[in-house]
Amino acid sequence: MNEKFHQQHHGVASHSVIYNNSNINSMSSLSSMEPQPLQKSLGNNSFKYDNFIEQQLIKEKINNIRKHSGNKHDDVDEWLQNIEQDFSSTLVSEEIKLKLIPKSLTNDAKSWFEQKKHRLLSWQTFTIEIKNRFQLSLHTDQKCIRLREEWVWVCMCVGLGMVLV
Repeated sequence: MNEKFHQQHHGVASHSVIYNNSNINSMSSLSSMEPQPLQKSLGNNSFKYDNFIEQQLIKEKINNIRKHSGNKHDDVDEWLQNIEQDFSSTLVSEEIKLKLIPKSLTNDAKSWFEQKKHRLLSWQTFTIEIKNRFQLSLHTDQKCIRLREEWVWVCMCVGLGMVLV
């Protein structure tokens, strides 16, 4: 009884959970994951507290994942850089990244992903394809703005009677 009391009141976790590949169904959200008990380590029957803490940090990062809508004002390069940084701190595999990424997509980006997901078989393919799709609209708009500004400047110069050499 003394040993049981010691275990109950000195931090032995009996409800710790971890999330792993088997918990994440293809394209499912984190909320559908089923908790799994932590594995007892061999030898002294102590629990792996560091796994519990690590998993809680991963869960928090995933629940607060940055969003990308795919609209012309979203910078896909900046978003990918930020999301890579977020994922690198969680140490999740590229396979898991690909399964979690739909949670971060909204509007046009989400529609695009749903249409292309059968072709996006790796993280590298995903990053290349999303850049090809959404980088163009942002850079094309910026180029149009620059050309418009140059045209306005030329029109002003011609209107003032200036000759351009």
